[in-house]
Amino acid sequence: AEWMQHSEGRKTIVFGGSIAHCKELCRQFTEAGVMAAVFTSETSASEREVLVREFSKPDASLRVLISVEALAKGFDVPDVGCVVDCRPLRKSLSTAIQMWGRGLRSSPATGKTDCILLDHSGNILRFAEDFEQVFHEGIESLDAGQKLDKTPRKEPEEYEAKGCPSCGHQPFRKHCMACGFEKPAPEREAAESGQMVEIAIGKGKNRKVLADSPAHLWGQVCAYARANSAPDKQHWRACYLFKDMVGHWPPEAWHLSSTPDVPVSPAVASKIKARNISRAKARARA
Repeated sequence: AEWMQHSEGRKTIVFGGSIAHCKELCRQFTEAGVMAAVFTSETSASEREVLVREFSKPDASLRVLISVEALAKGFDVPDVGCVVDCRPLRKSLSTAIQMWGRGLRSSPATGKTDCILLDHSGNILRFAEDFEQVFHEGIESLDAGQKLDKTPRKEPEEYEAKGCPSCGHQPFRKHCMACGFEKPAPEREAAESGQMVEIAIGKGKNRKVLADSPAHLWGQVCAYARANSAPDKQHWRACYLFKDMVGHWPPEAWHLSSTPDVPVSPAVASKIKARNISRAKARARA
């Protein structure tokens, strides 16, 4: 019904969640009097050739092609005027961009100036925060595409339904694409006075002092991480080493970039070496 209301007559690509889903969507389009076809891994090479040839015509009678992923990459028909997304994604931002990109390109050669995206999957809301980042920071922020694809996004119902507190624009996560309002960062907890404690492992004659204080230990693990880890992994390497020795994460305000190097004591170096050996043996057993 939404397609008939908003996009009737536009050449359309539809993405379904499975081949069976694509076939059902095709049935619904056909029953509504719209010529549609399924284009999936089950479609033979000869059938694909016929479908692409017809769909590529400016006056094509075939108005709708339906696919799971076969049309998401490397398929280019410039006058596609509508993309219907019925394929929910939890992680793959790059796949969402590829799917929508089948239509979201202008085409001076065909006179196309816009494209309608009908999102029945909730992907617009799942990836809203990513789109805000691209809008404000540029397309270069997608350079970490593989890393972004590993992070499950929240389901739409897990987000607040409210729009931007300033202008009401939806969807809104952190930085409004309409008015520029930015959600303030949460305030840090107030610092409290305390007493420095010695960090040690073992008991009795086996007791070894690792550091004079948590801050002293943090300086040592930062120095070790700088010397033994790639730049993009140094901070978290230091955090994990600290947690392994103390039992909790370092304070949020502590960061490797603002921590000067502290000589690594023999006790700390020995502890890290034992930890590395243990982890290597565990990987070998796996």
